Amino acid sequence: MFQVGLVGAGFMGQRHAQAYSAIDGVTLCGVYDANTDKAAELADLYKTQKFSNFDDMLRNGGGGLDAVDICLPTHLHKAYVEQALRAGCPVVCEKPMALSFEDADAMCRLSRELRVPLMIAHCLRFHAAYGALRQILRNETYGKLHTLCLYRHTPIPRWSEGQWLHNAEMSGGIAMDLHIHDIDFVLWLLGMPRWVMSKGDNTCIHTVYGFDGPTVSSEASWRTQDKFPFNAGYDANFERATLRYENGNGNENYTLYTDTQAEAFDPGSLIEPDLYADKDAYVNELAYFVKCVREGRIPDHSSPEESRDAVVLALAEKESKEQSKRIDIRRRTPCPSFCS
Repeated sequence: MFQVGLVGAGFMGQRHAQAYSAIDGVTLCGVYDANTDKAAELADLYKTQKFSNFDDMLRNGGGGLDAVDICLPTHLHKAYVEQALRAGCPVVCEKPMALSFEDADAMCRLSRELRVPLMIAHCLRFHAAYGALRQILRNETYGKLHTLCLYRHTPIPRWSEGQWLHNAEMSGGIAMDLHIHDIDFVLWLLGMPRWVMSKGDNTCIHTVYGFDGPTVSSEASWRTQDKFPFNAGYDANFERATLRYENGNGNENYTLYTDTQAEAFDPGSLIEPDLYADKDAYVNELAYFVKCVREGRIPDHSSPEESRDAVVLALAEKESKEQSKRIDIRRRTPCPSFCS
């Protein structure tokens, strides 16, 4: 049995615990959270033990930890990731990787030096709708990509412990939290843009990316109306077709538009079954991480270096938004690996 120690019993910790329960041969061997009541509640739900401190989990987690899953506020990621890596324990950590290039790069270097696996949980890489779009682009199934518009909107998050998500020094704000999903996907799909231009405020961001070729933009917002439903998706216009994905009100719709018809589109026909076996992207990403650790290989479908570069791009977008100017990515220091 593969044993995972869960660090953080908040919203994402609960979500990860639920995902592990759907993966054969995996069990939670313990839960740690500074809020001991939350830790106890989640531990009881999954019939595992509560730990009062992280050191105890690393030393005594169920008789032998196979991995640690960190679902803590972003400003705590580096300290807990590095502690686990130094203990020789593979780590999967919620996005974003860190709040600065320096912290993210230090985490990458430590993982490489110690040869202990580290993966940041960028779930869109394990979502069928986004995996299919990447495959269509790479195969030029419908010709060259002309335009891509991505979007992601949710009610303003009121569930975070102590409202840490509303504190930019802890969360990085909307660019680093909600928007990081589509930032990472843009990087995975097209690489690092030459420049970015962003506008917005504390609850929204809209970015245009400077690529040679396609016109690419994305937007994200925290809506102040609590009844506003989560919705996300994209509109990808190719030479010979437009692919639209819509996720909202609990429904997902895939539509392919051509000159002659509009039809439902099955993304499963284009993606690797092993990576996208479940409809739940969280199950897919964590199953992939577990498989990599079991097989003794470094996760490369979502590498630490790519996650570090997502931090670089998010910081550039924040700077552009705050200063109302275009930011040239390839002249920044340090320059991300996509630019080297």
